[in-house]
Amino acid sequence: MRARIKKNFFNTFAFISVVTLILLRILLLPNGTHLDSFFLLVPLWIAVVYYLKLKSNVSFFLSITLFVIWVIIIPLGFKTLQSMLNVWSYTLFALGVLQLLYEEINEEKR
Repeated sequence: MRARIKKNFFNTFAFISVVTLILLRILLLPNGTHLDSFFLLVPLWIAVVYYLKLKSNVSFFLSITLFVIWVIIIPLGFKTLQSMLNVWSYTLFALGVLQLLYEEINEEKR
């Protein structure tokens, strides 16, 4: 019972940590290059998705959420923040599409 609680806690902690890192990257470092995101946070997101066996819906939900935030921020004129939100929105969308393809291929094999 304790091992199960510890595993659930770790899974929740890992997911929240990666999402928090992505949001902090967007909000606190919008002027940086996008390469650090691709070489650090995207592989971390892929690892969490693989380890926790998250469905593609999670990536799509985060992508749509960032897209909605981007639409809300457009009138405010924060160009660098808009750029970072765009990059992450489309990156998570692309990862969601790849996850969906992977899910479909695995489903056909069964």
